[in-house]
Amino acid sequence: MGPGQAELLSLLGQVAGKKSLLVDKTLSPLISSLAPFSLLQEHGAESVQWLDATAFSTKVLVICRPTLDCAAQVCRIAAMPGKQVTLILVPRQTLQFDEAIQSVSASIDICILPVHHYQVEQDLIMIDGDHVYNAAVSLVELQQEYGLLHRLLGKGIAAQQLASLLTQLRADVAIEQKQEIEPGTLGDCIMMDRQTDLLTPMLTQLTYEGLLRETFTPAELQGKMNDDIFYDLRGDNFSKVGPKLSGKASTLAADFDERHGAKTTSALKAFVSKIPTLQGSQKQLKTHVELAEALMQRTRSPEFRRVLELEQSIYSGEPEASIVQALELLIARQAPLPAVLRLLCCWSLVHNGIKAAQHDFFVQRLAQAYGYQVTLTVQRLAHQGMLVVRSPAADRGRGSWLSFSRSWNLLTDNDEVDLGQLYSGYIPLSLRIFQGLVNYSAVDKFETLYKALHGPSVSINQSTGRAHAEDVMVVVFLGGCTATELAGVRLLAHRMDREVLILTSKIVTANEMLV
Repeated sequence: MGPGQAELLSLLGQVAGKKSLLVDKTLSPLISSLAPFSLLQEHGAESVQWLDATAFSTKVLVICRPTLDCAAQVCRIAAMPGKQVTLILVPRQTLQFDEAIQSVSASIDICILPVHHYQVEQDLIMIDGDHVYNAAVSLVELQQEYGLLHRLLGKGIAAQQLASLLTQLRADVAIEQKQEIEPGTLGDCIMMDRQTDLLTPMLTQLTYEGLLRETFTPAELQGKMNDDIFYDLRGDNFSKVGPKLSGKASTLAADFDERHGAKTTSALKAFVSKIPTLQGSQKQLKTHVELAEALMQRTRSPEFRRVLELEQSIYSGEPEASIVQALELLIARQAPLPAVLRLLCCWSLVHNGIKAAQHDFFVQRLAQAYGYQVTLTVQRLAHQGMLVVRSPAADRGRGSWLSFSRSWNLLTDNDEVDLGQLYSGYIPLSLRIFQGLVNYSAVDKFETLYKALHGPSVSINQSTGRAHAEDVMVVVFLGGCTATELAGVRLLAHRMDREVLILTSKIVTANEMLV
């Protein structure tokens, strides 16, 4: 039973008999990971619906976050005549939420489900919510279970906030439990702040999983990314997927042909026992062949190739005049707005902003081509630092980007073709930061490069002595990471012969960051 499951089932059991479960949509991944529907049914849940449902049984169990939107729904549900409402708040109760439901609080029972993370794979933990505090609590809970992290290493404001919170929470735990957390099986903690590398998630992912996430919705991928074939293919460049699927099909066909060689009763019996496994493999193969065909159709389209080529032109440092011309042509052809915005963000991030006259020109062209509501999106992207006007004082220019990319070795070299295939010749800055933090004994040895990045450096020793190669290295992505960055971390950990545990609040795509 994983962390949080026992608490959830206990809370379900406190409401006797059959009941309806109303769940905040944002909590769906968490609840699904804690307990499948069949298990919820065993504990009395006759239906599971979203929080905005209007028809449900007399006994209602609401699971939601302490947000004002959820508070309004709780008030609506509690005001219905004859309803017996129990409220489960995740992960905590807040004063603001209490005030928002004050009118109905006397008629409902309120419980807390203090779950801050959930495990989705052996090496991957999802932090529930994007707040640094949730990441800190998750790391404290990991340390209580597996021992003290050796060092805290990172770069960026969020990394610094996490280190500070983690230190404070660790001290609080020591006072509460009257003992310090002792070293165990955990090694260094590498804290990756999304703000130090906003370019990577804007680029087209070329791994199988990355392309799947960029092409299909989560609902369309439901149940298709948890089988052996997916785990084998997910980190591969898409160009390798077709040949691998073909090889698997040949192997499967040969396995089925074994029936012709079953001459004895025992041989026939052995083959029959393998039929369910073979049929399961056949079904998996059919699923991934269909997905691969859909991806192939997309990647062979002229639009996909134009966008990919323009991305390569931008991060290769080609003159801005050619970038402007190519972007104008894309807008004139009514290319999908997300693709155009991604490219504008890439241009801005590579060149430390876009010159004011060019920025205003493209905002006007976008408004004419896609509607004036796009200006709101541009303003939001500016606020996030992804699409900004270049100031003369911060003018880094093309030459500075080329120098920066060479210093960090961001373009593929002969020794790292596998890393370069993650993003069509570009090696993510986030992975170079990760390598730097892992390979250097202290951050200040890498400070010449790090000072060009956003935010402060973090290097805190939590325990004396040195980390051991067999210790589990913990990597925390603050602000989310792409599926392809996950593949890169796994690849680098495999190269170093290190076991890694990755924590992130979400697996992001470029289009999700644009919304």
